[in-house]
Amino acid sequence: MILVLLINHYESHLALAGVFDRRRKAFDRLRPLFDYLEVHYAEPISLSKATDLVGMSKAHLMRLFKQVTGHSFDTYLNHSELPRLKSYWHRLTSQSPKLAGMLGSAIRATSGLCSAGSFK
Repeated sequence: MILVLLINHYESHLALAGVFDRRRKAFDRLRPLFDYLEVHYAEPISLSKATDLVGMSKAHLMRLFKQVTGHSFDTYLNHSELPRLKSYWHRLTSQSPKLAGMLGSAIRATSGLCSAGSFK
C-alpha cells in the first residue's frame, strides 16, 4: 500500500523530469548556435548559417528555436543584440572619451541628425 502511495505521489515529478529532459536536449541541439552568437555577436548571421551550425532544416530550426527561447530567431537576435552593443559602447566610450565624441559625430552625420554644414 505504501509503495502505491509513493508511486502515485512521485508520478507527477517523473512527468516533469521528462519535460525537463526534453527541453535540455532541445537546448543542447541549439548550443552550437548560441556559442557562435556569443563569440561573433558583432557579426550579422543569416538563417542559412544558423542551420549549418546546428545541422537542421530552416523549418525545424525555427520551430525548435521558438520552443526553446520563446521567441522567433529574428526577434531573439534583435533583442539580444541591443544589450550587448550597449555594453560594448559603454566599454569603448569609457576607455576613450575622444573616440566616443568622434563616433557620436559620425553617427549623427550618417543618420541625418546633423546637416553637412555643421561640420565645416
